Amino acid sequence: MKKRITIGTLTLLSLMGMFGCKQQETVEALMTLDVKADYPEKEWVVQDFLDVEYIPLETNDEFITQGSVKAIGKRFVLVTNLLNDGNIFVFDRKTGKAVRKINRKGQGAEEYAFINGIILDEEKDEMFVNSASNKKIFVYDLQGNFKRSFQHAEGAQYLDVFDYDADNLICYDMSASYKDGQKRDKEFYHALISKQDGSVTRAIPLPFDIIKAPFVQKGDMVAVASVRSITPDQGNWLLADTSSGVSLYSRKRQINPVHRKKAGGKSGYVPYDGGEHWSLLFHANHWKRV
Repeated sequence: MKKRITIGTLTLLSLMGMFGCKQQETVEALMTLDVKADYPEKEWVVQDFLDVEYIPLETNDEFITQGSVKAIGKRFVLVTNLLNDGNIFVFDRKTGKAVRKINRKGQGAEEYAFINGIILDEEKDEMFVNSASNKKIFVYDLQGNFKRSFQHAEGAQYLDVFDYDADNLICYDMSASYKDGQKRDKEFYHALISKQDGSVTRAIPLPFDIIKAPFVQKGDMVAVASVRSITPDQGNWLLADTSSGVSLYSRKRQINPVHRKKAGGKSGYVPYDGGEHWSLLFHANHWKRV
């Protein structure tokens, strides 16, 4: 079943011309996909529609990693282990050579308890370590020296955080995931926050009334889907919420719907003609990460 869903996803994306498409045609009608239908299998070679770069990372006695890549910049690649050991491995982007290992895990005011994500800002030689369990973001220079920290907004818990511009991060408040079936209790869950103090600089509200959390529960059994709430798209951003769908947040800071859930096992897509490369989340009996 998993393979069939994956092939269905690629079929949809190819039909919409999302990979390597130079120009999107404007279509007024809502495009739909029956996710319960059976689609023929098709093999894909990733190099046919994506530029692939291979960077062999140096391995030595000090640099043995489990390869969880957290950030890729023009100069550096940041990698952690899957275990919560606090190690951050810094590699040279061009050569793959080991540069340094940083570990600021602990219980002190300048230390993180867990690494949920790392945002790299090479222009300012800073990295932002999001520690959701602390509800806090810690900022270090690329030598590992502490610079500052700030709390998540009151009542919020950020899971996905990305570099937005020179002054802001873009993030998603996952607190709604614990309130399935309830009426929304906040105006927004996506937002831009200041890199200096974490204050909300711009709210990004998506339209919905009732919270639909990304899990299904039957008795004592719970199935949880992985949903990527923020996806960068050539300077734009695809913002997903299982309560609403997928919207495009453009360079001009405008919100446009891309995907809306429909009844009967179908998903609706609103074509968009402003980008060359796409990635997308869609609904296939459950939410599937692409």
